[in-house]
Amino acid sequence: MIDWESDPDLKNLRDDFISSLKGRLEKIILVQEEILNLGISSERIYEGQIIAHSLAGIAETYGFPILTLIAAKLDDFLDFCSKNYPTHEILEFMNLLELALKETVKGGIDSRILLEDVRMKRLTFAVESLLD
Repeated sequence: MIDWESDPDLKNLRDDFISSLKGRLEKIILVQEEILNLGISSERIYEGQIIAHSLAGIAETYGFPILTLIAAKLDDFLDFCSKNYPTHEILEFMNLLELALKETVKGGIDSRILLEDVRMKRLTFAVESLLD
C-alpha cells in the first residue's frame, strides 16, 4: 500500500487529483439538476456515465478504491439502463456517486460507510439484474 503522506511528490499528485474531483462533483450535480428540471434523456444518462467511467478508471490509482467501486457500478448501470428506467432510481444512484465525491473532496478519504448504504446495495442489485 502506498504511503501518500510520506513522499511529498506523491502527496502533491494525490492532492491535485482530489482538487480535480471538485469539477467532476459539480458536473454530476449539474446532470442530476438537468434530469430533475428537464427530464431524463439518453444524453443526460451518457453525461453521467462519462463522469462515472472516468472515475472508475483512475480513482483507485490515487488510493480511493471505494470511489472506484461506486463509479464502476454506476458506469455499468448507466451503460445498460435506458431512459425508460425509473428516473428516481437513476438519480438515487447518481446521488451515491455525488456523496462519495463529496466525502473524498472534503476529507481526502474513501468513505467505507457508503459500502453499507442501501443505495449501494440497490445499485449492485440493479447492475446484476441488467447484466442477466
